[in-house]
Amino acid sequence: MVSNEQEAQQVVIGHIGGFAWPTVVIFVVCWLVYLACLGNLLIDSSFSLWTVAGISLCAYALYTPVHEAVHGAVTGMDIDRRWINEWIGYLAAQVLGVSFVAHRRGHLQHHRATNHPTDDPDQAFSASTFPQLVVVWLKAIPKEWVFALKFEHFTAAERRTVRLEYLAIMITRGLLLLFCADLSVTV
Repeated sequence: MVSNEQEAQQVVIGHIGGFAWPTVVIFVVCWLVYLACLGNLLIDSSFSLWTVAGISLCAYALYTPVHEAVHGAVTGMDIDRRWINEWIGYLAAQVLGVSFVAHRRGHLQHHRATNHPTDDPDQAFSASTFPQLVVVWLKAIPKEWVFALKFEHFTAAERRTVRLEYLAIMITRGLLLLFCADLSVTV
């Protein structure tokens, strides 16, 4: 039984592997597919089920690199390559529309208090029926934004980074809408 944070860290260190090439491959392939889908939207703004499917698949699959980056597991114990871990986390989270810094803080809080009724930030997302699951799913992204924008648990540097992340998300989404919207439909 682990009795304190230092013992928990030693257990984790014993399980950290080397460089996670499969995670990097998922990241690169998903970003290439995502960029191809965005390119398709820029060329042809009409509805395409293939484009929706590509973006959806990438959004689903890119949570793996985000999760691994949150735990520092992309580069394993290689401190010199930690920047790779961080960039993969930031870029994958950008596609998902969430702040990597805020998600890391919330996810690690989840690990510290898993299934605790009030301290686990993910506890609000448990469901026992399919309709409840749909409601939970619809609350997930707003939950990330609300947690991030409350700034209760962040240092000044983290607040600045989170603000910049969300600004980048809003700018990229706005540009995407501007360049991909078929304005002839609304005029």
